[in-house]
Amino acid sequence: AENHNSATWIRVSITGQGPVARGLHSAVPLPDGRMLMFGGSVTESQVLNDVWVLALEPGMSAGAWIQVDTRGGPPARRAGHSSVITSGGHGASGSHMVVFGGLTIKNPRQPVVTLNDSWVLSMDTGATTGTWTKLVTSGGPPVARGLHSAAMSSSGKMRMFGGMGHGPNIMGDMWELSLESDVAGSWMEVHAPDAFPPARAGNSLTFLGEHKTA
Repeated sequence: AENHNSATWIRVSITGQGPVARGLHSAVPLPDGRMLMFGGSVTESQVLNDVWVLALEPGMSAGAWIQVDTRGGPPARRAGHSSVITSGGHGASGSHMVVFGGLTIKNPRQPVVTLNDSWVLSMDTGATTGTWTKLVTSGGPPVARGLHSAAMSSSGKMRMFGGMGHGPNIMGDMWELSLESDVAGSWMEVHAPDAFPPARAGNSLTFLGEHKTA
């Protein structure tokens, strides 16, 4: 019988020059099988806003990084943000990465700045180019933060939980972003009938079905 409780790690052999080493970036899967990576932190005083795709060969033991050539924007350099993928919808083709919040450094001699802006990167299937659009939102928005978590439902609604705000202030609130188009959306705070988990940052979030998050 097949064992669904086991997994195997494979180290991917990369050809060509890839992105610089970093942490606190985001990485999401594209429907065409590639991985899309954005931003991150190289050092405590250097954050990034570059975009890369990793294309894996059959068998997933080898692959190649390609830097995405973007137009529009771009968003401020950031780390500790969230990114989710939504595909098609609203008459659009391809995929759309929704980025929210994060931590940025405007001056190495000044404290870290928290963000609460929302951006969409639109990419055609298989493309190595993309277009940034700042999302125009109504409601909210949530208090600026980084190190939060976010997940996208199959109906195109993104939920975001927790994170670290200014201070630092650790948060325990949850918000839902409904995408009305590829350039507009609305925020609504989610209120649970019972208490939320304790405030936290650096957590994970995923959908279990359409309405449950864990």
